[in-house]
Amino acid sequence: MMLIDFYQDKIQQFLACCEQLMQCEDLKLYSVADFYAASWLNDFPQGTTWRTSGLDDGAEEFYAVIEFRGYRLTLDVGQTTQLKLLYPVGAIKHSTDLNR
Repeated sequence: MMLIDFYQDKIQQFLACCEQLMQCEDLKLYSVADFYAASWLNDFPQGTTWRTSGLDDGAEEFYAVIEFRGYRLTLDVGQTTQLKLLYPVGAIKHSTDLNR
């Protein structure tokens, strides 16, 4: 019997988008509104969710999470931006951090 993981391609797409963001040296997020207006959010696979915490759309310091099937990219935005990629329990890779 062969098991087929129909989500593997989408997971790879999600991880590729995360890697691209983590390598982006000119990621400019000045407010929550900038995050929600970012065109790169459309590059993530269908089914990806995102959310932020901040006082309002104009908040200059906020925390955001982009998630797909247990994989999460967190963005801690303030004077510096810290990105962290977290894998679900049992996944092959471990978390990756990037501070700017």
